[in-house]
Amino acid sequence: PIRRYTCATSTGIAKGTFLKVADAFTASASTGTGDIFCGFAHADVNKSTDTDFNTETSVTADKGGVYDLNASGAITVGQYVKTAAPGNYVMACTDADITASYNRVIGMALETATDAEVINVEVFP
Repeated sequence: PIRRYTCATSTGIAKGTFLKVADAFTASASTGTGDIFCGFAHADVNKSTDTDFNTETSVTADKGGVYDLNASGAITVGQYVKTAAPGNYVMACTDADITASYNRVIGMALETATDAEVINVEVFP
């Protein structure tokens, strides 16, 4: 699914950036572990070299499907994953992540990974 979210004017978001959601349906770049993931930026937003054009107030997020993502730490095939610092990384979820804060789970690893390896992840819609 593709959804539009409000975003800050003049804050650049590059295509493919992990997005986190905050209250009032506002998205920004994910920066840490366990952010509430709402998708990937569909296109560049407010990235013009001419700042007069950086007036976008919304960003489109893609979510659902299989994506190549960077692993933070070891991940085993079949493990659920969540966002990881410094942003645009995923890490294995703990049991507590799954039972206490399921909204942090973004998908399931389709491959085993070592730290910094790129793997296929099924991202849930």
